[in-house]
Amino acid sequence: MPSVEITLDGSTIVVILATCVAVAAAIVFYRFTLPAVSPLTRALLSALRAAALGLLVFLVFAPALRLTSSTQRQPLLGLLIDGTGSMQLRDGGLPRFQVTDSLVRGPAVDALSAVSRLQAFSIGADLQALPSPDSVTYVAPITDLAAAIEGLAQRHRRTPFTAILVLSDGAYNRGEHPVHAAEKLGIPIVAVGIGDTT
Repeated sequence: MPSVEITLDGSTIVVILATCVAVAAAIVFYRFTLPAVSPLTRALLSALRAAALGLLVFLVFAPALRLTSSTQRQPLLGLLIDGTGSMQLRDGGLPRFQVTDSLVRGPAVDALSAVSRLQAFSIGADLQALPSPDSVTYVAPITDLAAAIEGLAQRHRRTPFTAILVLSDGAYNRGEHPVHAAEKLGIPIVAVGIGDTT
């Protein structure tokens, strides 16, 4: 809801006193008029001059009108999912992409979606926006984690992300070390390692 605030370059008491003095002066000026006028005309002229002097005093104290409105939006969470062929490798009989899919379709992502605006992206040679977190194909031939984070940084300039969640096996075969890109981004990044660490 918008709020309105008027500020003055001086104490409110001083402004009120100065306005009262100006109004009193206007009344005194029209106590006697030459030529004499009717009491109604004298009252009208006194009121007009009092209003003019009061407004002048008010303007001397440089009033400023400030309109403030605020909106509350849910935090924006970026979900980066490794969509490369390395996610098809098997660890302990289960392909890595199945582990990732179970996480994406599980209650944890639902809970995150309930408290934040979730934007999902696929990591490959670059960053690809996804219509939904479970629409990754896991066929990209190149993993460039740094390029994905830099692509997210470009989007971050337009729409600031609160945090980033990365689901990946951590293996990258192109680009610089992703830690440098992550440090430049300057927002919290939580990486969930998928697969055997060896």
